[in-house]
Amino acid sequence: MQRDPVVVVVTLACADETTLRAIAEYVYVQSVDEWLWLVCASDLPADLASDPRIVSFDGNLSDARLSEHCGAADAWLFLDQLPPIHAPQAFEQAWWFFRSHPRIPYAALGEDAGVGRLEARRRPGSGCYWMRGQGGFSRAPNWHLPRGSKHLLMLLPWLEPGGADRCNLDIATRLIAQGWTLTVAATLEAAHRWAPRFRELTDDILVLPSFLAAEASTEFLARLLETRSPDLVLLSNCRFAYESLDLIHRLRPGVPVIDLNHMEEDWEAGGFPGMACRYDAALGRHWVVSQHLQRWMHARGVPMSRIDVLHWFADSCFWRPDQDVRLRLRRQLGIDMRTPVIAYAGRLCQQKRPDLFVRSLRELADKGCDFAALVIGDGELAGQLRSALRREGLTERVHMLGWLDDEGLRQAFQAADLFFLPSESEGIALVLYEAMACGLAVVAADVGGQAELVSPECGHLIAPMTNNLVAAYADALEQLVCNREALRDMGRAARRRIIEKFDTGYFTERLLHLLGEAEWVSVPNARGLDDEASRTAVAQLQWQWNSRRLLAAFGRWKPGQVIANSPPVRRAVKAAFHMKAFGLARTWARHRKQGITDE
Repeated sequence: MQRDPVVVVVTLACADETTLRAIAEYVYVQSVDEWLWLVCASDLPADLASDPRIVSFDGNLSDARLSEHCGAADAWLFLDQLPPIHAPQAFEQAWWFFRSHPRIPYAALGEDAGVGRLEARRRPGSGCYWMRGQGGFSRAPNWHLPRGSKHLLMLLPWLEPGGADRCNLDIATRLIAQGWTLTVAATLEAAHRWAPRFRELTDDILVLPSFLAAEASTEFLARLLETRSPDLVLLSNCRFAYESLDLIHRLRPGVPVIDLNHMEEDWEAGGFPGMACRYDAALGRHWVVSQHLQRWMHARGVPMSRIDVLHWFADSCFWRPDQDVRLRLRRQLGIDMRTPVIAYAGRLCQQKRPDLFVRSLRELADKGCDFAALVIGDGELAGQLRSALRREGLTERVHMLGWLDDEGLRQAFQAADLFFLPSESEGIALVLYEAMACGLAVVAADVGGQAELVSPECGHLIAPMTNNLVAAYADALEQLVCNREALRDMGRAARRRIIEKFDTGYFTERLLHLLGEAEWVSVPNARGLDDEASRTAVAQLQWQWNSRRLLAAFGRWKPGQVIANSPPVRRAVKAAFHMKAFGLARTWARHRKQGITDE
């Protein structure tokens, strides 16, 4: 017997067959199949008319015949035109939106439609909008999407450019090639600029703050585990996932849960690796990207046998030298072919030390060395970097290229000779793999596990405790910039090291080996998610979502952009929402211990 619809779709505008079929395709791919589609049309195409869930009507929604079928629906979608994003979870997300926001009568896709963000509305819209139904949400809808022989659930904070999500994409890509299917759940407020890249791998992407109230996050995770039935849960830099481990084990007993960590940090006793140590008993295995981090976690009580090193890689067929590109880009930038070019790439933030980059180049110039530099990236310190370059008289030598995609970054590396990265902390910077594959010698910080990648034949690593870092970096740069033969030899050695030790095939082989081991890991007994842990998990989301939303609202208002980018204002906003979520005592204790950060 057919169940009452959970979602009713209404197309009131008289649509031609092409439009109807486009809407039909949208409806049929939904992960929720308990729907009824009301079409204001006298004559439907035969194949659509034969589906009992598609009903033609005269446009009168108060018709008693329709009320009999639609009264129990939880949500209504008025759909006269296709939404800008073809998300198979649209019905599922709308159901959770109205369930977790009981006072909101209407919703529509917001400006951030790329992640399917629903925003509250006080009155009906036009073209495409949602309305709360009268069903009462008495039962959760059925769920269906194609899945492979194995299914991976990734629990992530966001889908953003950077090393962590590059790693997540690499793992997902290789598992999908092995026949796995994938669900991605992102828990934090962000721009999620890499959502399209993840969508190339799977349709099942759920960005929680785009449709869910934080108070319903634990209930949603429980339903996600039930409907997706993962064979492996992989969490990466996701606090909510750590705090929900007992729930995961209770609902999916026997399923291995693995975390992936990159580098220790200075908040909460080590950042996410520190959290991994505290939750060790509830995790099947730990994957880390360096032996350095393996030793760090072992020193904090995790048995070495439970920590697996998964070094990363660069595809040497893609990341490769190219003389034609080198010539063309140098001509575009007005750089002589004989001039050594230094590349600096990454997010322009304190961790990457753009201040050291500028001061080191200033000292290198004072030594009389001929060079040019390319800066690839963007971030909160981009403006300060431009100002510092002007102040130090380096604007003629340094070209700021902004954030580039992989193709643009590859071309920048192909035009360069040397990669410079004076970071204050790293695991092993993924951009190092890519630069070395393109044949660039390296001058970088000897932090994290970078010495595991950069051998003495490939470049110079500078210890962060060196008395005069600027002088040390400038001297290392001078040794290569002023010795073209050494520069060329180190670049060749760098590419050779990637091909021989850190190419795609080695990574894939190691990943599949670790997956095979993961199937046999012991899984702890579930203790259940106690009330305090549940409240903490929810409060963390409320704090992050609310503070990011307010700062983003400031940023959309031109005069407010200065306010939104002011560090004191950002700290004050975060502190205020932290106090609201956790109370004055915990906020003050946190501030005294580590300051107010995003984590």
